[in-house]
Amino acid sequence: MASHYCLDPNDTLLLSRVLVVFEGGYPDIKLMSVTNRHKDDILPRLMVEQRRDLKREIAAFYRSPSNAAEALPHQMANDEPPP
Repeated sequence: MASHYCLDPNDTLLLSRVLVVFEGGYPDIKLMSVTNRHKDDILPRLMVEQRRDLKREIAAFYRSPSNAAEALPHQMANDEPPP
């Protein structure tokens, strides 16, 4: 499993991030959990469109060669969002 910090789909101001734990790769990304800043797993409460947006955000990030090389070690080793 891998993890990635994404924009919180419930934050209309786009100031918060969520920690998304997922399996697989694009286009077969399977979301395992989505943890908000309060340490709650919000995945069961997300709408289909919100889940799709998270998958797209993850796919876009990891398909970019410059991002993938530097992000994978950090994202998998730390529970802290990148600066």
